[in-house]
Amino acid sequence: MSLLSRMCALVGVVCCGLLATTTNAATESPVGRWEAAISGADKGIGYFEFHADGSLEGYAVTRASYDLAIFTGSWSIVGPKFVGSYTETIGGNVLNGSFSGTAKANRSISGSGAASNGTFSFKGTPVVSLPNMAGNYGGTVKQHGVTSTTYLTVTATGYPGLYEVNGWVNFGSFIDISGYIVVNKKSGVVLCLENDMGGVSSVWGTIKASGYSSLKGKQYDDGSSIAVKVSRF
Repeated sequence: MSLLSRMCALVGVVCCGLLATTTNAATESPVGRWEAAISGADKGIGYFEFHADGSLEGYAVTRASYDLAIFTGSWSIVGPKFVGSYTETIGGNVLNGSFSGTAKANRSISGSGAASNGTFSFKGTPVVSLPNMAGNYGGTVKQHGVTSTTYLTVTATGYPGLYEVNGWVNFGSFIDISGYIVVNKKSGVVLCLENDMGGVSSVWGTIKASGYSSLKGKQYDDGSSIAVKVSRF
């Protein structure tokens, strides 16, 4: 074989090796705490922490969860992706699922998961400084064509982006409400609320820094639409 032929063959081997390395490159580590947007069968906001020992934990509120969802699970890197399994506890219900994705260390994660409640996608960025939602809010709630007044107190839990909500709505009589709100760095929120009559609902939207914010949602038991207008004072 001529020198030129041998050089061409060597270049081909090297190029093939580089291509294989690029194609099969492993994801970077997802270790860290992430704010994630959840989409697919449901939409919401979650916070997840991947630990170096292969465990993970987190919480989320989605439009269809109607309660705070708590996650525990495990993960590992397999080939070009991180993969894992999780248990999701919503009230008294327990769901099991699996997921896979890729990470750019300290920059982003993305992937998909599946459980009995559907198939989901997630995209996350590291937890940074978040809007402070704590305070008192007042406004109106419209449901079944009736508009009533509402008052809410939002209290920090100590967990990133997660707050407790307590207050009341007055549909001719005062009804106590309580629940959770999760907020992302762009002031997007998802609330899960329960009233003392046994009704549960989800509300979502964006909270403005000043003035009134319009949110929308749905009642779980009858599927009725809810329109909320609130302002912090």
